[in-house]
Amino acid sequence: MGKKCCYGANNKQNTLINIGLDASEFPTTNHLMVSTSDTNELKSGPGYEKLLMKTLINDTNGYRLFCKIKKGNIEHPHFHYGRYELFVISGLLKYTNEETKEDFYLKKGDYYCNPPLLKHSSICLEDAEIFWMYDRIPDCNI
Repeated sequence: MGKKCCYGANNKQNTLINIGLDASEFPTTNHLMVSTSDTNELKSGPGYEKLLMKTLINDTNGYRLFCKIKKGNIEHPHFHYGRYELFVISGLLKYTNEETKEDFYLKKGDYYCNPPLLKHSSICLEDAEIFWMYDRIPDCNI
């Protein structure tokens, strides 16, 4: 399996692993459709108290998650070994490039892509829903 996200606290990394245990792998021979309408399927864990997630896909290529984020959720500076992308379904988030200190305000319909190893942080300014994509391959061959 590829390298994981690099956080200061291991409890966040373990939460992502545990939440994704029952997820599908990327389809190779057929289509995959997963519903996010049952909010009872959304999970949280240590380090993610204001974040509910449903892992849609979790395999050696990466993660795909549907997330509901509560206003005030803070992701302290960290980086990922692979490409990190998200699409905002609703709400408002602020992402900060920790190297340049540039802020990005993301709202409904916005797409954000963070290259491998780029340190970033975020804060949720309004309750939000996002589709989160993290690729281990090909970027994680670092």
